Amino acid sequence: MQGYRKSILSLAISGVLTGIMALPAYSADTAITEANDGGLVRASAVSDPEDVQVATGNSISIASDVAITTDATGSGPALTVDSESTAYELDITVDGSINGTLQSDNTTAATRDGLQVTGTSNITSDITINGSILGSGTGLNIMPSAGSFTGDIIIGTGASVIASSVAFSMSRQFIGNIVNNGSVGDSTTATAFNTAQWTGQITNTGSITASDNAFNSAQTVTLVNAASGVITGDLSNSGSYTITNNGTITGDLEATGTNTLTNSGTFTGDINGGTNTLTNNAGGVVSGAIIDVDGGLLTNAGTITATGALTALGITNDGSITADSINSGSAALTNNAAGTINVTNALTIGAASSNAGTINAGSFAAGANAFTNTGTATLGVMASTGTVTNSGTLSINEGSTVATYDGSGGTLELVATSGAGALLTASSSATLDADSKIVVNGSDAFVSSASAATNIELISGTLSATGFSTDNISSGSALISLSNLTLAGASVAADVEVLSADSVLDGSGATESTQSLASDFQTLSAEEQVVTGVYGTLIDNSGSTSEMNDYLDEIRPDDSGSAALTVSDATAAAMSNIRNRGASLRGISFGDLQTGDNLWIQALYSQADQDARGGNLGYESTLAGFTFGADRDMDGQTFGFAVSYGDSHIDFDGRDQRDEVTTYLGSLYHFMRRDTMYIDSSLTLGGSDHKGRRLSGAAQMNSKYHSEQVGVQSLAGMYMPRGRFMLEPMAAVRMSMVKVDGYTASNGDGTLTEQVGSTNYHKIEAGIGGAVSTSWETDKGMMTPRASVMVYHDFVGDSMDNQVTFAGNDYTLKSTTPEKTSYEAYLGVDMDSGENTTVNMGYTRVMKSGFSSDNLNVKLKYTF
Repeated sequence: MQGYRKSILSLAISGVLTGIMALPAYSADTAITEANDGGLVRASAVSDPEDVQVATGNSISIASDVAITTDATGSGPALTVDSESTAYELDITVDGSINGTLQSDNTTAATRDGLQVTGTSNITSDITINGSILGSGTGLNIMPSAGSFTGDIIIGTGASVIASSVAFSMSRQFIGNIVNNGSVGDSTTATAFNTAQWTGQITNTGSITASDNAFNSAQTVTLVNAASGVITGDLSNSGSYTITNNGTITGDLEATGTNTLTNSGTFTGDINGGTNTLTNNAGGVVSGAIIDVDGGLLTNAGTITATGALTALGITNDGSITADSINSGSAALTNNAAGTINVTNALTIGAASSNAGTINAGSFAAGANAFTNTGTATLGVMASTGTVTNSGTLSINEGSTVATYDGSGGTLELVATSGAGALLTASSSATLDADSKIVVNGSDAFVSSASAATNIELISGTLSATGFSTDNISSGSALISLSNLTLAGASVAADVEVLSADSVLDGSGATESTQSLASDFQTLSAEEQVVTGVYGTLIDNSGSTSEMNDYLDEIRPDDSGSAALTVSDATAAAMSNIRNRGASLRGISFGDLQTGDNLWIQALYSQADQDARGGNLGYESTLAGFTFGADRDMDGQTFGFAVSYGDSHIDFDGRDQRDEVTTYLGSLYHFMRRDTMYIDSSLTLGGSDHKGRRLSGAAQMNSKYHSEQVGVQSLAGMYMPRGRFMLEPMAAVRMSMVKVDGYTASNGDGTLTEQVGSTNYHKIEAGIGGAVSTSWETDKGMMTPRASVMVYHDFVGDSMDNQVTFAGNDYTLKSTTPEKTSYEAYLGVDMDSGENTTVNMGYTRVMKSGFSSDNLNVKLKYTF
């Protein structure tokens, strides 16, 4: 039989299989299929191991219910396959487990490999792992002292190779492919793959994890990470990588060779060293501190984010790129129509470049290279000694320079930062045609305070203005006024005046608090205007008076008084439920005395709409709740108590704000009837919990606070029978008081706060009106429809002014004087079954100037 002469299947350090099974001394195939009662094949420390010889071309397999482990001291592997000096072919299959870690009963620490394949000659072997290999040193160690290892290694689904040092090590030449469908390494593994000499490909559909390097190689490595693949750890290589990623890779790419990364998944880590080429496809995400592709082209259709520098030898972008700085090297930057580039600091190009999409940069360095803009580019200070051609929208700051500016129908926005020098200097020439436009704007610092008109040179240089006139020049901000526009052969100039924000808003319908907020924000830097991350600065939103008003309406503190008004409405709704209870008692038999103990519950749903008045915010609110009551009729009087619950939701007109109010109320009531007269009275006490949210994104502020309320009402009326109808003239007095606690609202990181003072709101109202009702018998019982109309007048008219500190400034919020006269109309019906049960359904409409409320209620009463 042809074979290798002495393959050693050596257990542990120098162990033997003792007292467990009988293995043949020489066989074609060897299968370890038996174990002791614990499922373990253990080795003890002896001087001479027994060997198992397996013929070349055959296999070693470990059954799925067998675990090879060691509890001996020392440093050898759990299992060694040794070819000695004879080249051989041998397939190895592990369905069970190989454990080279020490057991808890060991007294001497050691570093052990799990499976070790060794020898002094060439090895041809496929290794299939469907179980687990564990090592305190190396999990799977392929280490022929001479020759090479040729074969494929397949790690099956659910299988694992894990070690504390290196999960997978190949110290000699390895020719073959690796397919991982299981797990290689874990969070305790220093290096997942360590390959000294390797030609082949790794395909990963499972997980590869290391605390340091996922891969450490000196050769050319081809890595394919499937959509389900997860790789955690650095990709370190003194050779080269060709990486195709459709899954998730978290770790730095640090290779000194020529590397190619094609990404359609998620790559998180730095790309540094070597000569790199990056292709990020649509849907792909690449993010890191440094992205260095300075030796190759960067092509992007997905999303790339660098918190530090991004460098490349040419950039073609159809997706989104964000970086602290960008340098396209000595090649072109091409930002296509779908592309967006955001650069905090410098954007540098090294060849003729173009933009058809959107670019935002802190500054722009072009050297002598041409730049063509057909999209939208905001570039800060531009430094160019070449030609800039603009047929899109180009925004540059004061102090920008070009050799030649060609305004081919484009809009040139010039941003003044100090007014001390020319906004754009064209050392050669500036060409403006009939379709070209110049828009003058200012930085936050420039418009921080009102200033008298100053003559500023907009463009300095030899001017060619065929068809271009001063009508093509305008201000880009309501805070900037232009006058005395001039076109000369060597310059375009204008007198530039900065206006105060409050004077711009004066007469626009803005409230006093809005004008005060505008004045404060005008004096703040962009950093101090802490809502700017989401909403922009005042200058960003000052294109017109209307735009400025809309911006301030969105961010200004709430001056609607909705917190107190909503609680007051909830209290009024609870008191209305009690009034309806009294009306039901009267209406059933036109004043006949009722007797008995009663339980009743009334559900309420209300929708209210408060228009914006005098510049104050408008809102819509909904209220859903119920009142549960119990009372007793005694000698023409009814004594009772009730508890009420209501949930209110408030949404504000044209503004990202929502408040929620939960109200709890308790009431005592008394109804008295004497002949044709009646008086209904009640006292209501309660509290409300408020939760508020306003603004959005990073500026979103949340608040929680409490309010308390008291309500008293008394309604007097008399019966006036008219045939089948009952007329009831009525007069009422009601009083309410709401106290809203002060509170502090803040965003998530506390960079934006709003301190709101406490509010007291009072109403004392008197009303007159009347009701009409009738009743008739049906086969279902007695039906009594009822309609009423009341007119109320508030003699207090609290305006709910308040003190607020917002974005570091103090404001007095002035609410408009409330409407004092309101109207209430009710239409409902009682249905008495004659069996101790009464059902009431009703609709109430409340109206006053700028306010309306629609209320639906259903009540059920049971008499004992």
